[in-house]
Parts: sequence; C-alpha cells; structure tokens
Amino acid sequence: MAGLERFDNQAWDRFFDFVAPDVAQMSTSELDAELQRAGVDVSRAIAQVRLALDARAAREKLARAREMRATITKAVCDFTLGPMKDARQILHQMISTCAPQAQRGVLFRKLEQAATDDDVRSLLEDIQRLEQLDPGDGDGQP
Repeated sequence: MAGLERFDNQAWDRFFDFVAPDVAQMSTSELDAELQRAGVDVSRAIAQVRLALDARAAREKLARAREMRATITKAVCDFTLGPMKDARQILHQMISTCAPQAQRGVLFRKLEQAATDDDVRSLLEDIQRLEQLDPGDGDGQP
C-alpha cells in the first residue's frame, strides 16, 4: 500500500464515509449487530466505565466523610474546651464513631488515663492536631 501519503485527510474522510456506515444514523439494534459482526465485545468496556464511575463516587463520599469528621472534631473541641462536664462522655462517643480504627485503642486508653480536666482538654487538642496532620489517607475510614 505504497503512496498513501499522496491523499490528504479530506480524501480519506470521504473514502471512509463512503465505505463505512454512518453510525450516527444507525439504531441501537443495528449498532449492536454491527459490533457483534465485527467481533467487538463492549461488555468489558462498559464494566470498566461503571467501575470508574463507582470509584469516583466512593472518593467523593470519602471526601465528604473526612470533612464531616473534621467538622465534628472541631465542634467537640470548641464545645468541650469551655466547661468540661460531660467531656469524657462526648470524647468517648467521638472516638468510637469518628476516630480511625487504628487509633481508637490508643485514644480510649488515653481517655481512661486522663485524671484531670486538663488531661481531657489535652487529649481533645491532640485529637484535633491528629486530624490536621492526617486527613485519613491511611486506612480509608471516614
């Protein structure tokens, strides 16, 4: 097939428009039949597109959960840095629902060892600093 370069792109476009059917004017059943005749399996491509869409949705959901966790942490810190009554209960609930699984044991132990209001306040500040340092990339938990 020597000498293909002698034809410009417009000539090739007209040639392929003449030889190949216009897919924009074909019905869905005609397209499916043409793909099947050509031996093209689109189910794998469809599965990959769906997987990519699901992954994007999961990343967005994780980002929203991380934002919510940071907001909850800040709200708890703001609330409990004032009067310290009920701070231990609030901290316990926050650790059990918001803290990453890998950090829960350490945080519960520190909460049990907190003897004074200053210890509880320090633990809240530590949790807030952890939140700022680690947005949750390690274990994928919100």
